[in-house]
Amino acid sequence: MVDKSTIFSMIKLMHQALTRALTRAHQADRRTSGESSVMKQRAVILVLGVLVLMVSSGCTREGWQMDYGTPAAQFEEGFVLEKGSAFIGRKITVRGVVTRQDLSDTESCRIYLGHSICCDFGDLEAMARAYAPGETVFVDGFLVRCEEGEILLQPALGRDPSAPFDPMK
Repeated sequence: MVDKSTIFSMIKLMHQALTRALTRAHQADRRTSGESSVMKQRAVILVLGVLVLMVSSGCTREGWQMDYGTPAAQFEEGFVLEKGSAFIGRKITVRGVVTRQDLSDTESCRIYLGHSICCDFGDLEAMARAYAPGETVFVDGFLVRCEEGEILLQPALGRDPSAPFDPMK
């Protein structure tokens, strides 16, 4: 889920920018009557443009959370099935050993960890290819499915192994 404080911070910043722009437009309106409506229109267009850019550039719920969100839980690969179902739809971190790669679909490049954990890197083939079978890796991703024989993190991204990791016991 999206961190509510992050959403409120973004809304607050947008509100402040719009308020400043409209205040400047109002002050200009006092000096020159005809130019103020143009200033107001420009301010509104600017704010709307920034919002469109945020959404189109990946500042969506999942994109924002994948880059900046804190994982709801962290697991060793052997405990995801047992404890992970409470975290479906949320970002988690898994530490596990790569058992194989599946790069046959360039739009859905995957690595598999032990205990039937599938990590879908989407079209990030180079990232998926970087994890060789037998290597211990850390992966962040949204837990989509958590069933016996099928655990899916989608989308998934490699995580810095030096980042803090405190798995659930």
